[in-house]
Amino acid sequence: MSRKPTLDLTDDLRAIQQAAADYRAVVARPVLAFNTGRMYGAAGQRIAATRLDDGRVAFVDIDRDLEYVILGEPELTQFDVMFAYDRNMGADVYIAMPDAIERERVLSQLRDAARAVPAVRS
Repeated sequence: MSRKPTLDLTDDLRAIQQAAADYRAVVARPVLAFNTGRMYGAAGQRIAATRLDDGRVAFVDIDRDLEYVILGEPELTQFDVMFAYDRNMGADVYIAMPDAIERERVLSQLRDAARAVPAVRS
């Protein structure tokens, strides 16, 4: 009885994973990450923000599960991000960034950065 040939995709999977890692490394953006100290969760309120190619700033609030793009072109500082956030000067990220692949790449980077921010000690 002959064996059916098997398809080994291990090398293909490694190549795809490496290409994805290379892509993330090339397009990584500078990220501002901080904890506001506001107790919206057990860790406080951890925020991460980055400047997009068009000058706008995208940010995530990992503890409140919110994601926005700030309208206009604010500076990438804790003060400016929180000034805009507290005044609801943001647009829904899913409308402001219609390219799903780019949006999820940016948001993934921001979520990771926000999770890495140290918790506030109570």
